[in-house]
Amino acid sequence: MVLNGNSPEADEVYINQILLIRRANTPTPTSNATPTPIPTTPQPTVFVPSRTAIPTKTPLPTPTPTQPPSTTQLIFGDSKKIGLTMAGVSGIGLLLVIYFGFVKKPR
Repeated sequence: MVLNGNSPEADEVYINQILLIRRANTPTPTSNATPTPIPTTPQPTVFVPSRTAIPTKTPLPTPTPTQPPSTTQLIFGDSKKIGLTMAGVSGIGLLLVIYFGFVKKPR
């Protein structure tokens, strides 16, 4: 492709495009003899100690005393109870608005 003025990465050839093709180089004879490998004598494996620290025992956990819940935690700690209380108070407020706004007329 370079001989024809194209990019080396180009891979497209079009119809009626004139291409220049050069002759292949004459191969040079090479020796096919492979050298005989020299046998090696096996050596004993050398033990290399690791640098990892020796593991130690983890101490057993000790019990931690737990404080009893405070009054605030007892009152506001249960979200279901708080939600139901808020819904009840909102319902009572809605009933009062309806009663005093629409039902009971001022005289």
